[in-house]
Amino acid sequence: PYVMIFLFFLYFIANPALGQTNFWLVGSANYLWTNMFIAIYILISIYLSNGKKSNLILFVYAISSIFAGCSNENTSLVVVLISVAYFFI
Repeated sequence: PYVMIFLFFLYFIANPALGQTNFWLVGSANYLWTNMFIAIYILISIYLSNGKKSNLILFVYAISSIFAGCSNENTSLVVVLISVAYFFI
């Protein structure tokens, strides 16, 4: 266990590009991948509004709506408003 603790601290001390490796990885996990779930949800919404419905598409739509709603607190309200506006207009 002491070797793992030593290697953990050594990584943060000796890494010359800490911001480029660790912080960008965390930023992409927080923003890039969560927006991908939102984009998938919107694309499936457009696909379903054209009348092309199947059980598999509806299942993927339900799962993607959960992921899109739970993805990022800043964009979940915008996704709800866009969805409501798209289906009622």
